[in-house]
Formats: sequence, C-alpha cells, structure tokens
Amino acid sequence: MPAISKIMLWIVELCNQLINTLLFVFEKIKNILSDIFPYSESYSHTLKELLISYFPWVIFLLIIRLFVRLVSGARRRKKGIIIVAAIFQMFIPDPYVDRTVKVVQIQTKKESKKESDTIDEIS
Repeated sequence: MPAISKIMLWIVELCNQLINTLLFVFEKIKNILSDIFPYSESYSHTLKELLISYFPWVIFLLIIRLFVRLVSGARRRKKGIIIVAAIFQMFIPDPYVDRTVKVVQIQTKKESKKESDTIDEIS
C-alpha cells in the first residue's frame, strides 16, 4: 500500500475519532445543561446535525491555515518549516510524471546516440 494511502486512511480514522469525541462531549454538555435549561430533543438533534455537517469545513479551513503558516514561515526562511514542506512535497503526486519521463527518455537517447557517434568516429 503506498504511503499516501496509509496517510489518507490515518486522516479518515482521525476524523472519525474526532467526530465521535465531539458527539460524546456534546452528549455530556447536553446532560449537564438539561437540568438547568429545558429544551426539546429536536433542538439537540438539529445541533448534532449542524456539528456533523460543518466538521469537513472546519478541517478544510484548518488545512488552509496550515498551508498559510507554511508559506509565511518559508518566506521568513525558517529551517523547520522548510524541512516540513520538503517532506510534505515528497508525498504529493507529480502531475507531470508522463512528460518528465518522456523528457528523460529523449535525453538518454540523445546521450547514447552521441556516445555511439563518438565511438564510431574514433574507430
């Protein structure tokens, strides 16, 4: 299994655990507040749905904030952030893999042709 798949599975499991933790905390808060403020069960259900529906957006915004911090730290030339960005870049797929492979193949063909031409001239 590629490393990126393992990372994605880990992120999904982490998100599931976080959602379950948030729901558990919400239930505890609901139980504590039910004695003080009476409210209907439909309100509780609606609030739960809102928490679950906005959770992906919160994660998305946190990732954007992480990238902004990486860029601002890289502009200030902080060594730790540059190392983290270099490690992160290793796991990002290259969108131009086919083009890069073709360029390398063409260059190796040209080099081998030049070497064979120089060998023929020497002989």
